[in-house]
Amino acid sequence: MGSIVKIMKKLKHSFLALSGIATFLLVTGCKSEFDVTTDYQVTPIIFGLLDQGEKFQYIRINKTFLGQGNAYDFAKVADSSYFDQVDAKVVEVINGSIQNEWPLRDTILENKSENGAFYAPQHKLYYFYADTLYPDAIYRLEANINNGEHIVKGQTRVVSNVTIQSPIQQTTFALRGAQPGDYKGIPIIWTTASGSGGRNSRYNVKFVFHWDEYTGGIPTSKSFTWNLSELSGENYTGGTISVSVPGEQFFQMVRDRIPIDPSVERRLHTKVEIILTAGAEDLTNYMLASQPSSSLAQSKPTYTNLEGAIGLFSARYTHRFDKLFVNGNYRTLDQNSMRELCEGPYTYELDFCSNHPIDNNPLNPMSFRCQ
Repeated sequence: MGSIVKIMKKLKHSFLALSGIATFLLVTGCKSEFDVTTDYQVTPIIFGLLDQGEKFQYIRINKTFLGQGNAYDFAKVADSSYFDQVDAKVVEVINGSIQNEWPLRDTILENKSENGAFYAPQHKLYYFYADTLYPDAIYRLEANINNGEHIVKGQTRVVSNVTIQSPIQQTTFALRGAQPGDYKGIPIIWTTASGSGGRNSRYNVKFVFHWDEYTGGIPTSKSFTWNLSELSGENYTGGTISVSVPGEQFFQMVRDRIPIDPSVERRLHTKVEIILTAGAEDLTNYMLASQPSSSLAQSKPTYTNLEGAIGLFSARYTHRFDKLFVNGNYRTLDQNSMRELCEGPYTYELDFCSNHPIDNNPLNPMSFRCQ
């Protein structure tokens, strides 16, 4: 199972090439064989995840395509995957009454990876802006494509009430004890999603480590993301879920993700970020249906919750926790953990030092302070 933070994988077929799919939450894959001797019909492919934690909501609307020659050549042409006309909207319904309607507008983004088979970095998405999405509402997607050639419908509820309870801003991360080798873990605790949109949710937790790198006295901000855990909420009861950031594995991760560079004069840890993403039940079902088959037949049914199209219209919720290393007397890594980062066996060659006022106290300066 891939990460829940990427939702769509490029679909590969022997003769029928599907349009490139935008990165949303998870990595999935499927492979099918089509009989190209039958009459070919264009099929809409739609993917959208409403996120209560965001103001802008994005939906991708593409089509299948068929042509003579190499399908990968067609995949590099953006027009092969777009419809001529798309009239679509998202409708908010509460207690059976329509409360809001948002027409979808198209936009061109330039953030798509160029490593795949499909056109990049530009790609077209449809979007709408909403100040608030409500957990008791049903959100309906309605699309009229090419003047009635395709009518697409789908609906979802949002995922709500997912909150990181620990750590908090006053928490200091103790990844190592007083003695070298005495590694510890940091618990990350969050509330489970509520409402029908959050039933049987799937959760992904990412730990992002930030630092500044100084070369020629000039700092460059950098970070790496650790995909810490992905799990299903159906296995948990009691309203909270907890995972741990293992101390020794963290320092090993820093060693593996940051290269030794003689031109770097020093590195300063700046902040930690925790990104928690919860996916709705339909998203979980889509992920399960898209896993490779373990049977000899290698054939699985396609999962979609749309009428008139294939794909997914569902929801997720993203909660972020940011903590600066230097924030008054608060800090991310405690002194023992910072000593390990600067002088420990895994990371001593990376030239980290501490600019925290407590570590640079002239009455009791730490050996790993920046000098």
